Amino acid sequence: MIDSATIHVSSGSGGDGAISGRHERYIPKGGPDGGDGGDGGSVIFYATESVTTLYDYRYRRKIKADRGKDGSSNKKHGSSAKDKRLAVPIGTIVKRQDGSTIADLRSNESEVVVAMGGKGGKGNSRFKSSTYQYPLIAEAGELGKEVEINLELKLLADVALIGSPNAGKSSLISAVTSARPKIGNYPFTTITPVLGVVHMKSTEFVMVDIPGLIQGANKGIGLGDEFLRHAERTKIFIHVLDINGGSPKDVVDEYQKVREEIRLYKDELLHRKEIIVLNKIDLEEGRTNIDKVINKLAVHGKRIVEVSATEKRGLEEMLEYVQDGLLSEKKENNSTEIQTSAIPILKPKGIELQKKIAVTKNKYRVIYDRAVRISRMIDNDNWGAKMQLYEMLKKWGIIDELENAGLQKGHPFSVGKIDFEWD
Repeated sequence: MIDSATIHVSSGSGGDGAISGRHERYIPKGGPDGGDGGDGGSVIFYATESVTTLYDYRYRRKIKADRGKDGSSNKKHGSSAKDKRLAVPIGTIVKRQDGSTIADLRSNESEVVVAMGGKGGKGNSRFKSSTYQYPLIAEAGELGKEVEINLELKLLADVALIGSPNAGKSSLISAVTSARPKIGNYPFTTITPVLGVVHMKSTEFVMVDIPGLIQGANKGIGLGDEFLRHAERTKIFIHVLDINGGSPKDVVDEYQKVREEIRLYKDELLHRKEIIVLNKIDLEEGRTNIDKVINKLAVHGKRIVEVSATEKRGLEEMLEYVQDGLLSEKKENNSTEIQTSAIPILKPKGIELQKKIAVTKNKYRVIYDRAVRISRMIDNDNWGAKMQLYEMLKKWGIIDELENAGLQKGHPFSVGKIDFEWD
């Protein structure tokens, strides 16, 4: 079973640099004092053992990190935004919209940056030079990145419902999860394993309904060996017994038969954590049998829970025991947990910094990122600021590139929203 989600993520834009200061002559501590903008927040997926499904992302389709704060006067830099860190289960595969893989988060705390936050813009104090003692320009913050992300997780069950045919396993899984297996009052209603996710206040886990195991299952009768392979991958068995299925001896015999099939398939599975669930206590015969059955099963030293799947009685107690068992299992395995410090980063496709101009049908545009960001902070009517930007274009070699591309006298060119005419 594949759990999946598609999410539109946006990193935060950088804050704008400030244009500020005093430019009168002889003013103490005068000059430009505009501070830099803060960096925008990045979007990061990280794997953690505290979640086991992608359930939350079915309802969180758009996720956006915050923008960095703008710079201000007195060279005060804007604060950077916090990264948006998103928890996913261990084993989640992060993919681009085209299906290519960005990262396979296989271990606890492994992470990937899928959208880098925009860099904060430089304030006007950064552009002071011998030519321009009071710069009228500053950088706008770098825009955030937007990307469509596909998450995929192959669900592996934590808990297996095992037992004889018609013990009520399908009714039980449908009572505690959103799984809807076929339910009927006859053996072998379920013919393939059914997965469902149990959501509790502090955790969630995956449960699998294993089709009824019969004598000879370990040899493949009734596809039993295949079903036992599914059960083998889980951490806890919930052994479901139909308390209404005959005399107390009959009920205990059914328990022993399933245990024997497990032993014949793989002996060490008998030591797997197991909870015995006596189902159908709502029926009259079940209520009559229950004390005798408990007395006979007590010798196995297993936790025994009385439930009614149809009336949803005893289910909360059962799930709490399962939760405790999973926490215990996790603590036992922590010593072998593989850690990783490598953090892959997705670098979205954008403007190549080496490419500074674009020419189409005699239209000349400057697309160099820093130039465009400065233009966003300039009013088209502010001649002084435009001239300072023009000097920066010369410094970066962009004017030479425009000339080499065929720009002639009288032709216009643009930098973002700012228009120039070549003289």
